[in-house]
Amino acid sequence: MPHNAALIAGGKSTRMGRDKAGLILGGCPLWQHQLDTLAATQPAALFIAGKCTAIPETAAHTVPDEWPDCGPLGGIATALAHSSAPWLLVLAVDMPAMTPFFLSSLLAHAARTGRGAVPQLGGRWEPLAAVYPLSALPLARFALAGKDFAMRPFIESARGAGLLDAVEVSESKFPLFANFNTQEEWAKLLECEAFSKKKAGHGKEGKQSDVGRLN
Repeated sequence: MPHNAALIAGGKSTRMGRDKAGLILGGCPLWQHQLDTLAATQPAALFIAGKCTAIPETAAHTVPDEWPDCGPLGGIATALAHSSAPWLLVLAVDMPAMTPFFLSSLLAHAARTGRGAVPQLGGRWEPLAAVYPLSALPLARFALAGKDFAMRPFIESARGAGLLDAVEVSESKFPLFANFNTQEEWAKLLECEAFSKKKAGHGKEGKQSDVGRLN
């Protein structure tokens, strides 16, 4: 399905004490690992949303935040504003256990239904490994203009408008969404079973029909 892909990398990494994107994973920086994950879904264009000092300017096309200091919603709105395709796949730089297979299943849902796909884990939204339609951009801009930077109201507004679906993820897939904010959490993540399998080259986490069910 024609889509663009954006790595969301504008976080400040305050609790980490250093830029997360520059952490080394499997011999390469984390930002490269995440770009490779997105590239495996074969996007028409791949770019980085949010300026990050750990990522070289030559690594990929970088789009500076149009809404700086507005959290993930600002990054997603920036990415949507620069997307040249009707669908945008996003992935956070600090979600290294995510796989191309799972992301491709979200794209397949969008192709099948004509609506975006945002995972839900036990009722909790996971908006930084998701597919958004370009038509959701006006809602994001409206929320940002009103200083409402929370992701939940934006997602539920887009869902209510019929622009996206919630994808309920089975508990066995929760480790794919593991992220980190401190050195201790990073160390624990490296020991995660799902993450270990991915590093060993076992990126496929089951049949596509098992990935999740729609609400």
